[in-house]
Amino acid sequence: MVRWYFALVGAVGASIVAILFICLGLFLPRGAMSGFDSVGFLGSIFIWVTAFAVVPGLLVTRFYRRKKYGDAEHVA
Repeated sequence: MVRWYFALVGAVGASIVAILFICLGLFLPRGAMSGFDSVGFLGSIFIWVTAFAVVPGLLVTRFYRRKKYGDAEHVA
């Protein structure tokens, strides 16, 4: 059974993958970036990607739960 917190776990996982790709692009030896606050930038990207990824995660979880259990709430 899919729990609701899996949507949050999936959103955080998507954020981590996005941060890793951004780090790969930023830290390739292409030149020095002086005065760049990487921690603040990556933190804000993490928050934005998590916020956008939570909605599809919740929709998929709701669709799966409705398909499996119908309109009734599952009590267990």
